[in-house]
Amino acid sequence: ASTFGMLVNDDLFQKEGLTVPQSYSELIQVCDTLKERGYQNPVLSYNDESHMLYAMIYPYFCAQLERNQKQLDDLNALVSDAGEMMRSSLELTEDFMSHGFIDTEACREMKNAYEPMILRFFEGDIPMMFVDGDTVSGTAKRESLSETFLAQPFTYSFHPIPSTEEGGYFL
Repeated sequence: ASTFGMLVNDDLFQKEGLTVPQSYSELIQVCDTLKERGYQNPVLSYNDESHMLYAMIYPYFCAQLERNQKQLDDLNALVSDAGEMMRSSLELTEDFMSHGFIDTEACREMKNAYEPMILRFFEGDIPMMFVDGDTVSGTAKRESLSETFLAQPFTYSFHPIPSTEEGGYFL
């Protein structure tokens, strides 16, 4: 088990007059606003072909299972078509990616989902970063490794992945 969510640059949100999204539709609206205001990459996420948006897909999928005991039972029983229930999480991710809020090539340049991502976030121009709890646990320890952050520190906070309108996220 792991905790997933968004690391948010609170100072950028305050500067832009935005609030942290609490639903998927709010996430889309916030990202649209940030793109309109010149943020080319409103969201950063690690990308090594197998992990892209894992921090988004997994919470939505778990929330879906949490609300449907039969689906969970079918998965645990290895019912052959039980994997179909992941389709809505994958479709949600496909929809999110279709908006161009994440530069997958820029994300792929990072060597892993820990220190390189944290240091990239500390450059101060990324409003949100989809992460797991392991990455978040290293942020305070990495502040002193970023010359940019030391020169221009900002506040940041960790928030759950925004819920779908159909119901909840899972952390």
